[in-house]
Amino acid sequence: MSENNESKVVNHIFNVGLGTVVNIILGLITTPLITRIADPSEYGQLSVFNAYADIMLAFLYLGLDRSLMRFFYDDEDIKSKRSLLKICFLLPIVTTVIAMGAFVLLSYF
Repeated sequence: MSENNESKVVNHIFNVGLGTVVNIILGLITTPLITRIADPSEYGQLSVFNAYADIMLAFLYLGLDRSLMRFFYDDEDIKSKRSLLKICFLLPIVTTVIAMGAFVLLSYF
């Protein structure tokens, strides 16, 4: 691996890790505020809803959010980046619309 390529990989890992750190800090700040504002039973219902939403998002994203981050910087060609963006945005939108349609149809039966 060349020196330039190694620095790109380290920079990319740092950027992804920085987002995780910011997410943890925001969670540490907002959790005490939410527990003071919301009733414990409502907060429990919110936690269950968030867990279901996270599970659904894992299936609906199909891992494409991670593949976008992984392969976006591999190729410098703008055409390959555009096609990767199309795939990573269009496919989850289509699966979400199909899942929403299925939920709407099932809610009537």
